[in-house]
Amino acid sequence: MAPVTVLLAVADPLREALLLRGLRRRDDIVVVGTQRHGRRALQAILKAHPDVAVLDAGLPVLDGLQLCRQLVHARPQVATRVLLLDGDPPVTRELAVAAGAAGCVPATVSIAELTDAITSIANGGTIFHT
Repeated sequence: MAPVTVLLAVADPLREALLLRGLRRRDDIVVVGTQRHGRRALQAILKAHPDVAVLDAGLPVLDGLQLCRQLVHARPQVATRVLLLDGDPPVTRELAVAAGAAGCVPATVSIAELTDAITSIANGGTIFHT
């Protein structure tokens, strides 16, 4: 089975580094890019077409919910599924679903929980912890 391709878009550089280090330890997940800015993340997703985009709800310029809505409008050309990292203020399940996200987990999620969520979403599942 081919590894799941992931684009990671997290505003905080420290959180990005921690998540990236954890994801790179997995053989079944390949990180195809990282971004800390919403508009650049959208461009990277449209170019790379990852299986899953992990989006920080607090991205600058284009936040995770707005970016998710943009990706929904890009379908069917882009089949990337979105996993939102919840922030402050919290993202409700209703807001995440309305934006087109396949899942939403706390920004403080462990690497094990994050990788489980990514693989579940890549395989057509949904996961909401909010």
